[in-house]
Amino acid sequence: PGGEHGARVRSACAWIIKGCAEDIQHADALVARGVFTTLKVILYTSNNTEVKVAVLEALGQMMLGSETAASPDDDLVREFCRLLCSPEARIYTSAAKLLGRMIYQDYVKLHVVLHEGKNLPQSDNWGLCDPFVRMNINGQEWQSAVQRNTLEPVWEEEVQFSISDKSEELNIELYDWDLSGEDFLGTIKLSCETLAELGDETSRRLWAMKQADEANTEMGRASEEVATIMAEGKAAAKVVTDEAAAKADACRDELLEEARLISTDPKEESQRILAEAAALAEQTRAEGKATGERLLEYRADLEADRIKKAAKKRAVEVQQIWKKKTAGIEDVQERAAVLQRQAESKSQHIREEGQKEADKVMKGFMQKAGVLHKQATLKHMSKTDAMKGWYVPLEDDEGGAQLMGVAGKVTGFDDRGKLMGNLEILPAGLRFSFNYNVTVSVDDIVYEQHAWLFPRVAELLALEQPALSASLCRLMHGLCEDIEESRQAIGAIPGIYGLLAAVLRRPNAYRSHIEAFTLVALLAKDQDNVMAINSEPGLVQAIKALKGRWKETEVSESCASMLARFDKQVTRLKRAEDKAR
Repeated sequence: PGGEHGARVRSACAWIIKGCAEDIQHADALVARGVFTTLKVILYTSNNTEVKVAVLEALGQMMLGSETAASPDDDLVREFCRLLCSPEARIYTSAAKLLGRMIYQDYVKLHVVLHEGKNLPQSDNWGLCDPFVRMNINGQEWQSAVQRNTLEPVWEEEVQFSISDKSEELNIELYDWDLSGEDFLGTIKLSCETLAELGDETSRRLWAMKQADEANTEMGRASEEVATIMAEGKAAAKVVTDEAAAKADACRDELLEEARLISTDPKEESQRILAEAAALAEQTRAEGKATGERLLEYRADLEADRIKKAAKKRAVEVQQIWKKKTAGIEDVQERAAVLQRQAESKSQHIREEGQKEADKVMKGFMQKAGVLHKQATLKHMSKTDAMKGWYVPLEDDEGGAQLMGVAGKVTGFDDRGKLMGNLEILPAGLRFSFNYNVTVSVDDIVYEQHAWLFPRVAELLALEQPALSASLCRLMHGLCEDIEESRQAIGAIPGIYGLLAAVLRRPNAYRSHIEAFTLVALLAKDQDNVMAINSEPGLVQAIKALKGRWKETEVSESCASMLARFDKQVTRLKRAEDKAR
């Protein structure tokens, strides 16, 4: 109906829709019946304040929250911005409240195609695996069909999710179906940032190039580490073989010396020792006399006597040793020959044992290098698989360890029901395709209007309305977080810092204090704004007062941290100015 009665009816219906839309199923049903579109038409065409306010509330209920029934379009966001210029306080207050919430809302359509899986584990004795996949994000859940008795399932199924909160993750869980229930196998968690990269063709190519670079870098690093380990192994093995060779030579020399002693006439050996000692003593005396100094001659005589005494003692020892070694031996020469053979065989045995020990040492280093090389190879495979859409590894339920499965041709089962064939254990994986489509970028659309919108925001901040100020400050700091250029644009609004100081000084306005303080902290990240903030003493004093007003709270701690950081920035900038002067 038209006229005042029609306006009241439309307003009442809009409030009823807002209440119904609090339940997501009811909201979906309303959108399916075209109610969301009808509300937009009413918002564009109606001039009644009550109707516009009620419609704004109903639209907000459908568009905001972790579960959204509908997404705005660019024209609707622009209409919300235009409503800030309305002369009616209730309208611009509702529009500011709605934009202040929407600026942190994301409107994304995520299209996921589940292609296939590989290297899945054997979940059942005398069988393979009956896998299915379950995904959930933002309270939305989807489940694939069950693929029967396979380790390499093929699904080729697709699903679409609506994402309204970029802090959420896409949880992908792999299960094995069973008559008695379902067994969890593994999971993958992908952040919205990763999904955005994978959902855009250009970003996906850059991401794939990055994966390839990382894979090659890791493989090169692993090759260097393997080479280092092998070099260390060779050095350690050489130490072992060198010690064995020294021990073998000592054993050989000892046995050969014993053989020589028992095969030699002890009298002849004693005479040889004495003769050599006499010649050496005579030479020593001659060298002493040649000096012409009595002291040196005397010392030479003493040394010659010592040599002779030692030779006599050695000659006696040789005879004693010979008697001891040959006691009970009938054929001395045969015994000497045996010792010579033993010298060679024992020496060779010691060398062989040393070589075996060196081989063990080298084997240990080779195993270590092999493990490292295998890990690097698996990582390389994971990176290269990721370039093709494979997501490896999945994490199992045992402390987030990598889910391992079976690869290769299965030929049958053993007597315990385990798989047989030419098999190897490799990381399990799933292959996906993603399309990440941002349907509406609220911050970009709002920033497009900043030339006329920001001065209007300043006008509204001057009004002493705490709820309105809180919504506007939230809108502004939402822009600052997503669009860096907006910091300079907001900082350039005439009188903005004085207005923020006034907001912070208003009594009993906790929410507007928090939002205004957050905005100032974000603006202070831009160096051009730091000096402007410092030149507005009322703003700094207001933050200090806020710190004292909210003692022993997170607000006080945030204020203290911001003031300390701000002082450092001001000091650094002043030093730079002094240096430039």
